[in-house]
Formats: sequence, structure tokens, C-alpha cells
Amino acid sequence: MKLFLTSAYPYNQENNFAVNWLKNLAEETQNPRHAIVENPEEADVILFLEQHLSDDPYYFQVIKHELTKKYKQKVILYADVDRPLPILPMLSPTLEKSYFNKGLCYPAPFIARQTTNDSVVYTELSHKRKYLFSFLGSCTTNKTRYKILDIQYQNCFLKDTSKLVYWKLSNKEKLKLTQESVDVYKNSYFVLCPRGIGPDTYRVYEVMQMGLVPVIISDEWVPMNGPNWDEFAIRVKENEVHKIPEILEAKKEQAIHMGNLARENWENWFSNEVMFNVLADCAESLHKNKKNNRLGNLYYSYSQFFRKFHSRALIRHLRRKIKKSKDTEAEVKTSNNFVKTL
Repeated sequence: MKLFLTSAYPYNQENNFAVNWLKNLAEETQNPRHAIVENPEEADVILFLEQHLSDDPYYFQVIKHELTKKYKQKVILYADVDRPLPILPMLSPTLEKSYFNKGLCYPAPFIARQTTNDSVVYTELSHKRKYLFSFLGSCTTNKTRYKILDIQYQNCFLKDTSKLVYWKLSNKEKLKLTQESVDVYKNSYFVLCPRGIGPDTYRVYEVMQMGLVPVIISDEWVPMNGPNWDEFAIRVKENEVHKIPEILEAKKEQAIHMGNLARENWENWFSNEVMFNVLADCAESLHKNKKNNRLGNLYYSYSQFFRKFHSRALIRHLRRKIKKSKDTEAEVKTSNNFVKTL
């Protein structure tokens, strides 16, 4: 399949660099199953690779883009925002099970992360570990995380990092926090991976990369096709967090083997060496199977703005847009008044 990669927004090395990132990976892929083309006319799929954009959380610029208007049947949007709303055929790692539309959405991996934990590396791990399970993370993003802190069990490590706002920390403080997390994980048979604002979390894939067992606590999570999740990951319902010690004690003897399988699956599905092929495969599957039910898709997508999360986000977006327009208008007026005084 031929892919044309683009973005509807200006390149930014901090929060909008996915196109360059994926092109670089494609060049390094040893056995590419797909090709990148520089002419959208030649492409089978035009893939908009978009990241976290506070100025346009629903990617309206993609809808209005000239390529979308001209080649609408080819266009697919990749976005990894929490609780994405698919206004176009969409690839995303954060799709919600309750609102999953197979004809419009397809689960995909996280790509081009804006922040990475450099302490996450694969090393030979001890078979004897201090903790049965562990969790370090902010609990403000979802009430399930507070339930984890209430678990009464001696042989575990649980820490709420809510008071540490990551992007406000110095580099030294960030390194200390991430290194502490990794050190605790290495000493754990299982690592708890509860949902945050969105149903998925980077922690799942960091844990797999380290060769450990992720315990996924997210009822709305839509797993990506390909990995054999049941052989290396454990799913726990959000209302059964209190059962975690019992569930994991029964699995302790399998933890080392499951961790090895987690690492194998990470290498096969989430490592940089395979990422271009995997993401392109996802795009190809969605392109072949998407439903061209325009009215149905419009209803499915735009009706979600009645959900509290999306209605509030849309109102915030519109308020920011109006304020920005007024500020620009005021700047122009001030500039014109200054010119008149010359």
C-alpha cells in the first residue's frame, strides 16, 4: 500500500513531529510492506498524523484541509488524544469500547511520544522480586487509581505522584521520578496499569518493553489487533480492584514466563523496528473495511458532543477561539491607530 503522510498543522519539534518521525522509521525498516509516496494523487491512503493539539482538540483543520476535500475516500486521521472523537476514519490507541465503531475506527499503537522515559530499558531481571505488584502514578486522572491506593496488602508498592506535575519538574527531578518508577517495576512481578483520563496508558507498553507483566485496569480499553494479549497481560475490571492481591497471587508462578512473552510481543508489535509496518497495516485494514455510510458516521461522531466530556471540551475550544479572535482584532485596531499617528 502507498501512503502519503501529512499534517494539517505546522511542524513543531515538541508537539507536532509525527510525520518526520514515521518517515525516519520507514527508512530504517528492513523489510517494509508498504511505501511512502510524495504525491497524494499516487497514494492509496492519505494519513494525517496528528498529536496533542490544545488549539484544535477535534482536528477541525483536518476536515477543512484541501486534501480532505479533494481525496476524502483516501483520508485517515491518526490521533492519540484521550477519548478521541472520530470525525473522520481514525486510527487511535485510546478508542473507547462503549463508542467503538468498527466501520470508522481502528485500534493502533502510540507513536512519536512527546515525553519518553529514558530509564525504561530491557535488562535481565531477577527471578526473586520484592513486590508482588506495584503502582506509581497520579491518581487525579481517574477514580480507579484511588481505589488502588486503598488496597490493603503488605507485599506491594503503591505511590500517588499527583503532587508532582511532570512538565513543571526540572530535568533532575524528572530523572529521579522516572528512575524510581523503573527501579520499583524491576522489583515487581506485576505492574498495575490503570486507565487515566483516556482508556489506554503508556505504562502498558513501557512494562512490556521491560519484560514485565502489565495488569490492565480499564473497562473501556480496546486492545490493538495482533498481540496475543491473553498470554502475557492480565485484565482486571475497574470494580474488582480489591481482588487484585488474590488474582495476582494465583498467577505469581507464571509471572516470569508471562513477562518474557510480553517482551516478545513488544518487539513484534511496538518496537521502532516494526512500527512503520504495524501502523501502515492498521491504516490498510481500516481503509479496506471502513463503512461509507456518511449519514450514519456523521450521527455517530457528532452525537458524541452531547456527552459531558466532549461538550465541555468543545465549549472550552470555542471560548478560546473567540478570545483569540478578539485579541487579534484588538491588536489590529491598536496597530491601525498607531499608523494614523505617524
